Amino acid sequence: MHKKVKFCFQQVRLIAAGMALLSVLFWMTGCTGGDEQIVFLPQERTISTAFGDVRGTTVEEAWVWKGIPYAKPPVGDLRWMAPVDPDPWAGVRDASQPCSECVQQVYSPQWFSQNVFIGSEDCLYLDIYAPRTWTKNLPVYVYIHGGSNNFGSAKQYNGAEIAKRGNMIVVYVQYRLNAMGFLTHPSLRENAAAAINVDAGISQAALDNSGNYGILDIMKALVWVQNNIAAFGGDPARVVVGGQSAGAHDIMCLLTSPLPANFRGVFTQSVPGPDLMNVRTLAESDAWTNTTIDGLLIRGGLAPDAAAAAALRAGMTNAQIRAFLKSQPAELVARCRRDGTGADGSGTMASHTGIRDGSVVRDASWVDAIAAGNYHKVPVVNGGTRYEWKNFAPLYGAAMKTMVFAQTGVNIPSGTYSWLNLWNVIGFLPPALTADQVLPLQADKDFYQTVTDLRSRKWRLNGVDDINRALKANDAANPVYGFIFKWAGGGDPALEDFKNYFGAAHSMDIPFFQGQPSDSWNYSFTAVNQAGRIALQEVMMDYLIAFVKTLNPNPAAAGLPDWPQWDPAAGGPKVMTFDATPGAAVLAVENTEIIAADLDAEIAAAKGVPFSAAWWACTIQGL
Repeated sequence: MHKKVKFCFQQVRLIAAGMALLSVLFWMTGCTGGDEQIVFLPQERTISTAFGDVRGTTVEEAWVWKGIPYAKPPVGDLRWMAPVDPDPWAGVRDASQPCSECVQQVYSPQWFSQNVFIGSEDCLYLDIYAPRTWTKNLPVYVYIHGGSNNFGSAKQYNGAEIAKRGNMIVVYVQYRLNAMGFLTHPSLRENAAAAINVDAGISQAALDNSGNYGILDIMKALVWVQNNIAAFGGDPARVVVGGQSAGAHDIMCLLTSPLPANFRGVFTQSVPGPDLMNVRTLAESDAWTNTTIDGLLIRGGLAPDAAAAAALRAGMTNAQIRAFLKSQPAELVARCRRDGTGADGSGTMASHTGIRDGSVVRDASWVDAIAAGNYHKVPVVNGGTRYEWKNFAPLYGAAMKTMVFAQTGVNIPSGTYSWLNLWNVIGFLPPALTADQVLPLQADKDFYQTVTDLRSRKWRLNGVDDINRALKANDAANPVYGFIFKWAGGGDPALEDFKNYFGAAHSMDIPFFQGQPSDSWNYSFTAVNQAGRIALQEVMMDYLIAFVKTLNPNPAAAGLPDWPQWDPAAGGPKVMTFDATPGAAVLAVENTEIIAADLDAEIAAAKGVPFSAAWWACTIQGL
């Protein structure tokens, strides 16, 4: 006997005037049991923001609104200018579908650059997730994606799980990337608007001339959250901002900026150190932009080579350069930013970073800023993964092998293959290879482990320990918590090669804090490690949720180990570590920290090993 199918709809309209809720109206069809099969279709909720109505939908027991504009599209005259309010719209804006990502080069899951650019300059949007319970004054977690400030988007993430589990609002922000978001030049620093920007408290010209447009976008999104999040059930006084990798870099720029914070806590993952994403000076940034301009002149057929392009540029006025830059397609600007020629190909762009303009980014480094007291004194959680560098080593493996051999005649590793082929060892790229084929000698294996261990600990030194020590040294009373993520396959024997050569690598902690169903490569989440992995995800989410709610990561009455603050005393607790067996989460507090002098001594000793001397001579890699 076939059952009747009854479709049940729910539509909710929420109208807000300013920050106040005026009315909530519910409509629901009658849905009965019996022989009827009830199918719930996506439900809708419409909310009024300061700029217009947005209609969201449901996903995994959460409400979601995607592609909400927080600023006007930065196109035309607004390219390389501080963001401004979006234009109001009439009617109801559909917020059920993701918006376009910002202009960016496409990268493979292994972070190999492709000869493809996607996205739009019209990209200043955010996504909001809210629990279906729909109560007022919920804490708000604003997340800034990573991607070397070159790639990434809001639609990579699904905040339904942590919104539902934490009964909180989750916001994902898109911001201008690569040359569109982090570029300055004398020709672009001639804005003279004297008006004071009411959000920033400084002149509009200082913002327009900054070059830190991606960071200003994030600041603008936080202002939007302050003014609108109450209509979605959030409390603007309870905003915590979080981010990973380049997103964490941008948050550190916010933390140490003299501009208003609009957040009450910070949760950063894998802050890149100064050897990876150091704040650039105006002179450094101007030089890179000159190379970009030269590439545009070459690509446009206005100059045959770099020397001719530089000569042509030198004869142009600032007004001519500004008009030329603003006339170029964004994709072409990004291509020329990559290698100074605009040529097609799969070259990788260098990371884009904050620019030391004196108004938005003030200090040469975050540690310098913190030591001088030039930062917002809010509670901080700051940590990383145990082996940050283990998924970068294969990325650069082929180029490193070629360079070392060309300069020294030595093959590292021995034989035919390079570290790039470790992807083949874990079955991620064809053909299948064994670890012994790629690293045939024990010396090959030892050297790989030495390099990735030292490089990963250098990342931790710069991105975790130095920052946490500086925060506690400046203000011992301000809460600071550290963590290190150690999960490397959760004890699944089938993942032994993954554990040895990748493991707790950069970005592997994201799906644990976010409650996502797969890792970055859709590889290491297996049936064998499922129970322990899910237990660890729940623990890490609960710590994050507790911090967003209370500025203390320790959940009340949750039965979890106490996560102590970073203790600057020798032997005091430093970091909480996160790991799991196949069946359970494994948490521990460690009291060890990395001291620069000690690590430098280890690096010096490693460079003296005969097998590795040739490699170290060619490829310091910031060590």
